Amino acid sequence: HKGGPRVVYSLTDYKMSWREGEGEPAEKSWSTGDVHWHDAGTHAVTNTGQSEAVFLVAMWTDEALPACDEEKALDNDVNKVSPDKAEVLFENEHAKVTKVTLEAGAEIPSHTGAIRVIYALSDYSINFASDKEGTGEHSFEAGQAHWHEACTHSLSNTGETTAEFLVIAFKNKYQYGVIASKNKFRYHWRMG
Repeated sequence: HKGGPRVVYSLTDYKMSWREGEGEPAEKSWSTGDVHWHDAGTHAVTNTGQSEAVFLVAMWTDEALPACDEEKALDNDVNKVSPDKAEVLFENEHAKVTKVTLEAGAEIPSHTGAIRVIYALSDYSINFASDKEGTGEHSFEAGQAHWHEACTHSLSNTGETTAEFLVIAFKNKYQYGVIASKNKFRYHWRMG
């Protein structure tokens, strides 16, 4: 099938036979937490491992996003203001994927964020204060995803559990697309 340019985050360990275009298939393995990029093109995949392959896919389309100053937004992002709570897992000219770990009661001070998708890796509750979205209490379950416009914001973990989530920040003005899934989750894909 054809796929657009995309970033992939592995939610489980898995092994696949991967073929791009008319090329020869190759065995590839990924571990939980691995992040990789695929350029647009035709490809075929088959799960060759013993376990279910579960991965998150964020894909670009040609539709323009609202204008924002991505460079400015990424200059003072969570990685700059709270490097002890953020880990850059992947970065290229299109996207930056950061894993944020916020202990119960911990806070991240005011910072900027580019246009982004947040994907919950754990169940958590936070207070989110934004210059564009206001202030509010929000709870998320592992596997939920949500979208944010570029904004300045702060957050605090108001729950009793550690908040773990991915921030998939978009560096250029291309629309993020959703891969249809075989299960209840909208933003990730499973292969049996």
